[in-house]
Amino acid sequence: MNTQNIMLVIRQRDRVLFEGEVKAFSSFNERGTFDILYSHANFISLIRKNCVIHKVDGTKSEIKIEEGIVRAHNNTVTVYLGILG
Repeated sequence: MNTQNIMLVIRQRDRVLFEGEVKAFSSFNERGTFDILYSHANFISLIRKNCVIHKVDGTKSEIKIEEGIVRAHNNTVTVYLGILG
């Protein structure tokens, strides 16, 4: 893994939607839009609206969501979707 990238895993109950090294992850919580980049503080939050994956090649992918949970810990971001309902 590049030292300025993070590992991202986005899961639903029955499958993994994305797994790989990325530059950043963005989403939306009760305080508004936020980004998680390399060396981000450990963090847990409820999220909604969308997940934006900022890929290493400079492209972006967006996943529309209703709600989920994001956890950032030691440059690994794990997103759990579809587990709150």
